[in-house]
Amino acid sequence: MKKSVAIIVDGQFLLHRLKDALGLSKYPDATVIKKFLYNLIIEEEEIYRIFFYQGEPSKQKSTKPISKEEIEFKDSETAIFFSNLLNDLAKQELIAVRVGETQFRGWKL
Repeated sequence: MKKSVAIIVDGQFLLHRLKDALGLSKYPDATVIKKFLYNLIIEEEEIYRIFFYQGEPSKQKSTKPISKEEIEFKDSETAIFFSNLLNDLAKQELIAVRVGETQFRGWKL
């Protein structure tokens, strides 16, 4: 009988490490992440669930400190990528996405 295993993942940490380890110019997609996580399991184990924790992209607005240009974080390329990634991961079998709240706390110059 195989041992049932849960994997708990800090999503942002994993994304950074996979990007660096694989020499990618951008963050990996859901397929790459799923393959990596499934490969963590040895033959005597089976996946119960993978819990992928990630902060949701900020939906706040702000003003850039130098140019005074308004910015909506939800419209940024990064926010769109992460929203799509979380949706794609949530559709994967045995992966449960848990989304936290991201708060913008101002600019540091």
